[in-house]
Amino acid sequence: MSGSHARSRGLPLLVLLVISLGIFLTYWNVGLNDDEGYLIGGVTRILDGQVPYRDFHHTYAPGRFYLIAGLFRVFGEDLLVVRALWVVLRVAIVLLAYLLARRFLSTSGALAFAAIWIAVPGPWHKSFFHFFLLLDMLVIVNAALHPTRKAVAIAGAVAGISLLFRQDLGLFALAVWGVMAALSFRTRITGGDLARFAVWFALPVVPVALYFAMQGALPEAAHKIFLAGMRDNQTNALPFPPLLTPPRWDPAGMTLAALRIFYYIPIAAVLLAAGRGLLALVRNDRAIVPVLPVIGFAILAFNQTLWRSDFAHLIQSMPPALLLLLWHGETTWPESRVARHTLWLVPLALFALFFEYGRIYNAPYGPARIAAEGIQPIPPYYAGHVAEAFRPGEPLRLGRARVRVGENESRFLYAVQRALNEHSAPGDYILTVPGYQLFYFLFERKNPTEYIHLRRALDSPEEEDRYIGDILGHPTRVVLLRDMAIDGRDERRFSRFAERPYRAIRNAFTESSRIGDLIVYVRNED
Repeated sequence: MSGSHARSRGLPLLVLLVISLGIFLTYWNVGLNDDEGYLIGGVTRILDGQVPYRDFHHTYAPGRFYLIAGLFRVFGEDLLVVRALWVVLRVAIVLLAYLLARRFLSTSGALAFAAIWIAVPGPWHKSFFHFFLLLDMLVIVNAALHPTRKAVAIAGAVAGISLLFRQDLGLFALAVWGVMAALSFRTRITGGDLARFAVWFALPVVPVALYFAMQGALPEAAHKIFLAGMRDNQTNALPFPPLLTPPRWDPAGMTLAALRIFYYIPIAAVLLAAGRGLLALVRNDRAIVPVLPVIGFAILAFNQTLWRSDFAHLIQSMPPALLLLLWHGETTWPESRVARHTLWLVPLALFALFFEYGRIYNAPYGPARIAAEGIQPIPPYYAGHVAEAFRPGEPLRLGRARVRVGENESRFLYAVQRALNEHSAPGDYILTVPGYQLFYFLFERKNPTEYIHLRRALDSPEEEDRYIGDILGHPTRVVLLRDMAIDGRDERRFSRFAERPYRAIRNAFTESSRIGDLIVYVRNED
């Protein structure tokens, strides 16, 4: 390859690197997302010497905890360290998107696909899902195109590493490669390739499994990662938005109708691709081979949206479906320059769609209007939209979170800090239910229970007894309780799904004050 040709191929990557890094750095320190606390809660417990799954409950694979724990060891326990990791992963996602799309699309089409994840990157705390989804697709497509021993080994090892960070994606990759081997009469991927993939898949997984076995935590790890997580998914389920609900004929109504249609794009893209794929397999057209893994990932990733139908999970699951959509567009009119440039309407339309969604959400009665259209109202920052860079805010001067937040949020957090300082000290045990798990990290307090948060009923009366015993057995100074209807469902109030713990807290603690709808309980003097 000549030097000029190599530079021309590398130029789009360089442009994407500079643009995405510049944009993401404008809002890497904006806002607080309590879901980050679910992750960081596990990290701080590891730093305290605890072992995941044995000493505390979690349903995510362990890789993320140990990676961030290592970063905290090096750079200090600061939320900006985690945000810097999100920036790195988000930039990598944009570059991976381009590299993957170039296997199917022109340079212009691949840039359009990459631009989607700059304009609407999705929830930042879900970056591991996006990153490993695109990375798994890239290495498996490469192995499908050229099933050499090296390519298959790389694909298997990456899938194994994915399992350690996001268990569902590791299993998806293994399943997709199994289907590719089953189609060996067309894909030329043999049983030997499947075995080689499985061996390399196991190489990063086995040492981690041995570590947890030595810690006496392997059965708990397997149960919580692969089974308990499925129950949590069912608990968090949300109805899929109806397609045919008549919209209101105003700008907000049309925007929300377009958002409902967006939910159905993966279904349409997969059906079209599957039809073309079957026809190509019958005709022995090997050009379809690298597209087959993308179809498989599109089907499997869409389960994220089926069980949790909010647009945070929709965006998270969309990369393979949107890639198929652009592939349909470009290959239907392969000689048309107009068609290739029309693909840029996709990132532009998504940028405008989620920008308008944020405007609607923040308007008076915005969440109620969104819910009336059959869409779960989710705060706009779950889209990770670049508009977050311009959200009004002021510096939050907490030792572990030097970020910009809105005036009301800042006032609320300082009030919580004052209440905690009045009744407890850093290092003391407090409990916050059912959410606000980020408080433990922000205010340097400890959770007395094994649950970083509790948003569903416990599995048995014995678990309830242990949960209550942990609260009362530790010198828990303060309980912060917001009896919210999670997802707007009254049965998901803490006082309903955790009735016995709720009564135990009310008996052992006395209401001290209220900060908005957050009740501050202080332990009764013995």
